[in-house]
Amino acid sequence: MNQKIILTVILIIFLIPEPGYTQRSKHKENFQINVVTGSSKKETVRKEDGKFFVKEFTRDEIPIMEGTYKLLNPEIRDGKFIFYSTEGEIYTAGYYENNVPAGVWNIYNTEGEVVKQINYNTIHRHSDTLNCNIAATQVDSFIVEKNDFPGNSEELPEEPTFIIVEEMPTFMGGNQDKFRTYIQQQLVYPAYCAQRMIQGKVFVSFVVNKEGHIENPHIVRGTQTDLDWEVLRVVSQAPDWTPGRQRGKVVNVQFTFPVGFMMQ
Repeated sequence: MNQKIILTVILIIFLIPEPGYTQRSKHKENFQINVVTGSSKKETVRKEDGKFFVKEFTRDEIPIMEGTYKLLNPEIRDGKFIFYSTEGEIYTAGYYENNVPAGVWNIYNTEGEVVKQINYNTIHRHSDTLNCNIAATQVDSFIVEKNDFPGNSEELPEEPTFIIVEEMPTFMGGNQDKFRTYIQQQLVYPAYCAQRMIQGKVFVSFVVNKEGHIENPHIVRGTQTDLDWEVLRVVSQAPDWTPGRQRGKVVNVQFTFPVGFMMQ
């Protein structure tokens, strides 16, 4: 199965709709991940600690995935998981903690060598929680007047966070398109979602502070835990920006990006 990531990373500045930005990227691994279908088989074993060890196979007995669940209904992944290719070889392996990918995940080639590591530990250093409480359901149609933004009054607050400034932050010597490209290049479609054809759009927000560091990356509207945390991982690991300026002074600037995941 060919896998493509379609990334819709539209920078929201005024919260005014802008033309869509879409990029496509094929997975560069040497084989394709196996897919859960209606004919897949499942074996479940109750462990001594009360958790459940589950294996899924194709009807031809090729392994799809195996892993440990805390609960089966609703499903709560909690322990080591292995996902397999269409040839029955290990594609990726790592751990979940209460449905959240944790630690370092390995991606393998057909020779069983680790070709990429995905580190989710950085998320915990940058973002304590997933903040999904913002009312962002009408973000595409919500319009804010320029005079409503911080910095348009005569007096600046002591430590304001701006949405738009006279000199916007830049990323790696370029504009926000550079950051869009960075996201597109770094994202790895989570194996659990790829196997189940789970798609969606994740809205991530963060602040570029006065030192150019990314602060408080958080999900303002999520779609599925694996997708949400993959976006947080990429944003949390991003290089520093050149900070923005308002009236000649470096200031904090907030960004919001929607990132779309689609399987084709």
